[in-house]
Order: sequence, then structure tokens, then C-alpha cells
Amino acid sequence: MTAYFYQADGTSEMSPAPSKVELRIGASGSGTVVNFAAEPKEAGKFVSEPGTYPDAFPGQIDATINGESVSAPFTIR
Repeated sequence: MTAYFYQADGTSEMSPAPSKVELRIGASGSGTVVNFAAEPKEAGKFVSEPGTYPDAFPGQIDATINGESVSAPFTIR
């Protein structure tokens, strides 16, 4: 899986970049946690280890940005 982080303009990479990114697959507070690492060759890009993931699922992405925890729920269909 891949996640990109941009400034509010939608074109510039977020600076400073998040210090921690993880995605929770499943209902809030449960499910599988997938950790992401910064991709050194592409600014603003975070990638997870390859794996087998469901085609559709609810989840939540959690990131630490400027020392603050930020979370956003989502659904992939």
C-alpha cells in the first residue's frame, strides 16, 4: 500500500513529513495494523511492506505530524 502526504495546495510534499504513519484495517480500535515507512526516493510518499489485503474495507489512517497525532477514517470499496 502507498500513502502520499501533501501540503494544503495538493501539489507540494508535506514539510516536515510525518514521523509515523500506520493504517488500521477494520473497525476502530481493532483489526490489522499496517506500518508505513518513508520512501527515500520520492518525497511525501510512504509505503508498507507487500502483503495480502482485502479488496474492500473500512479503516483508519493514523499519522504523527509536527508532533501531533492525526487520524482519518476511510472506506475502500
